[in-house]
Amino acid sequence: MLAERVDEWTQKWKREGLLEGKREGKLEGKLEGQREGKLEGKREGKTEALQSVLTARFGPLPSWAGARLAGATIDQLDAWLNGFLQAETLEGLLGDPPVNTGTPAS
Repeated sequence: MLAERVDEWTQKWKREGLLEGKREGKLEGKLEGQREGKLEGKREGKTEALQSVLTARFGPLPSWAGARLAGATIDQLDAWLNGFLQAETLEGLLGDPPVNTGTPAS
């Protein structure tokens, strides 16, 4: 009788522990997803703002500049946002465009 009760309690504690673990895991996953979503939204907003001010300052952006902005970190976007008024050229702000190193097909 006592052994059966101990088994019942053990099983109950295991079930409760699993349920608690699942709840904690879901909460952690939800919070991580929210953090990632906020960071991505922040990065997208800064990218759009930078595209807008750079287009107003330097004219239509070449494709290499758009690609560079799209691949930038939040810190890099912040640096460019802080420096765009002082930059004399787009290249002076974002760096030189990539050099086409491919050889033409024969």
